[in-house]
Amino acid sequence: MTNVKTSIQLVIFVVFPMLIGGTIYVIARPTSIILFSWLNDLGLESFIISIRSVINANDFLNNWTIYNSPALFWSFSFTCFLGIIWNCNIDLESFSILLIPMCSGIVAEILQKTSVINGTFDIVDIRSYIIGGLLGIFIINHRTKIRVT
Repeated sequence: MTNVKTSIQLVIFVVFPMLIGGTIYVIARPTSIILFSWLNDLGLESFIISIRSVINANDFLNNWTIYNSPALFWSFSFTCFLGIIWNCNIDLESFSILLIPMCSGIVAEILQKTSVINGTFDIVDIRSYIIGGLLGIFIINHRTKIRVT
C-alpha cells in the first residue's frame, strides 16, 4: 500500500472517527469525567465552556449518541489503526490482534461492573465495542477494494 493511500486511510478510518467521538465527549458529556480535567490542565477550559454554551448538544443528540457511540468510534478507530499500520490480511493471527480493541472495551466494562475501575457499567457499551470492532475488521478485510485517490 502506498504511503499516500495509507495516510488517507488513517485519516478517514482512524483520525476522523476519533474526532467525532472526542467531539461528542466535549460538547455533550458531563464535565465531571476525567477528560475535562485533562483539558483544563491544557488550558482549554474557557474554550470548552464557550463551545458548550453555544452548542446545547443534549437538545439534538440522543442518549445512545452521547453515552454509547464514543465506544463504537473508539473500537472502530483502534481496530482500523492496527489493521492499517500492520497492513493486515485477515488470518488467524491478525484476526486475534484485531480483536484487542473490542476485547479491551469489554474487559473495561466488566471491570466497571465489579468496581475495579471507575465508571458506569453499560451493556450497550459492550455492544458498541463489538459493533465498532467488527466494522473495523470488515474495513480492514476490504481495504484493498476501497478506492482512495
